[in-house]
Amino acid sequence: MGCTRAIATMVILAGAAAHAAPPRADTADPSPARWFAPGAFEREVQFEFALNEIPSTETLRLWHDQMCTEPHPAGTPADQRMIAMLRDAFEGLGLDTEVHEFSALLSKPIRASLHVLDPDGTTHELSIQEREVVQDADSGHPDLTFGWNAYSASGTVTAPVVYVNYGTKQDFEQLDELGISCRNAIVLARYGGNFRGYK
Repeated sequence: MGCTRAIATMVILAGAAAHAAPPRADTADPSPARWFAPGAFEREVQFEFALNEIPSTETLRLWHDQMCTEPHPAGTPADQRMIAMLRDAFEGLGLDTEVHEFSALLSKPIRASLHVLDPDGTTHELSIQEREVVQDADSGHPDLTFGWNAYSASGTVTAPVVYVNYGTKQDFEQLDELGISCRNAIVLARYGGNFRGYK
């Protein structure tokens, strides 16, 4: 179900001291400096060097850990907290940072269920929630929701199940060669192998 939510995006105002000039008619010089006004290329290099010196392995690891502390789907309060954290982090690096909000149509699931129907008519409900893994504390986070494919249509489907490996073009071609049809069927695909939006 679609819903309109306010999403905040972040713009880092890290304007370089130099502006690229239009290319000169003489392009025999293969160096990048030929695209800059006289003296501007050196300032650009100094700016880029100073900017590249700011991050560190420790800082990036800290940011990564902070961004993984809770699920933060776009438009949620957790997303707002993540934006504030990133804003503060960039400002701590000396960057002028602005946060702009805009509205967008987002997909948010209401409910979903999965049942297996036996030939005798008996149904068995399956869990669609990720199972908690002992080695991964985040897998048991109370705010985790079930997975869903954004902008998929709502509906109820009852059909035979066909396993399609990763659901790649080659997988479907092999099934076709084996005489296995996916028409009017629910396909069960492994994650990975190709972009999930293609499945």
